[in-house]
Amino acid sequence: CLSRGLGDVYKRQRNESTAQTRALKERDEPRYPVTVIGRLYGSQGSREVTIFDLSTRGCRVEDHSRAHPGSLVTVKLGAVGPIAAVIRWRRDHFVGLKFETPLYPAVLENIREQYSLR
Repeated sequence: CLSRGLGDVYKRQRNESTAQTRALKERDEPRYPVTVIGRLYGSQGSREVTIFDLSTRGCRVEDHSRAHPGSLVTVKLGAVGPIAAVIRWRRDHFVGLKFETPLYPAVLENIREQYSLR
């Protein structure tokens, strides 16, 4: 009975590790720590948001709405945008956005240099 319980714990840990590895493979480029005030537009209207962890393919956004994964949105990063995106995940008051079209590296650098509060 004890070995069966330990086997279940091992399987759960292995599954979590596999999920983390898969997430890292999907995130095949660096994320940059930023704090950018922006605006998120979606079916629930528009609202001011704070953007974190920016890459050319997406970002993490603090969002207190009830928008759910799969929702189509547009986002302004400082004065850059609107940029079409989809909400990929939600955890508490944070959502992960995946941009429909990746940002050009020069645009990413401009956002980091001109609009980040960090």
